[in-house]
Amino acid sequence: MTSVAFTRTALGAALLVTMLAGSGTVAPARAADDAVTTEFQSTAGKTIGKATLKQLPTGLLIDIAIAPGSLTPGKHGLHLHAVGDCSDAADAFKKAGGHADHSGREHGLANPKGPHMGDLPNLVVAADGSAGAEFLTSLIALRGAHGLIGETGGSIIIHAGPDDHMSQPIGGAGGRVACAVVK
Repeated sequence: MTSVAFTRTALGAALLVTMLAGSGTVAPARAADDAVTTEFQSTAGKTIGKATLKQLPTGLLIDIAIAPGSLTPGKHGLHLHAVGDCSDAADAFKKAGGHADHSGREHGLANPKGPHMGDLPNLVVAADGSAGAEFLTSLIALRGAHGLIGETGGSIIIHAGPDDHMSQPIGGAGGRVACAVVK
């Protein structure tokens, strides 16, 4: 199985293509109109951007747009989480639970014992605090028995620092700074 991620800065100045080899459940083919749009909120409870998740026949496409001034510049860990609950912003979104994963594998795109189904490449934030990115993953589907949207929904978490794609349990990415519910 192969997962491909395309990342672009808010200015469109850089394009990073990462080919990731992994094993797990390949996203099932679904209608291309199966999409969900959600908003990111910060730990201060402010809306800072949005994400659109769209199921494609080849995987789950995640399109992220973060407003200027919303995040610190640089790389930020980005993960799909198991619970669709971002109601505890003041408590750093702990209700979102751990990474979405039904594979029993370890965290990390570079980990030979990984990755989790909810692992994604880092989100790169521009100097002005904005970000724009598209990620395509075949590790998880939007819906279904092992999909992101299950009985409790799911969420997208942005972390304070970069994910090293190896360390357990979150790649050393630090605290949770933004959350978006996916239902």
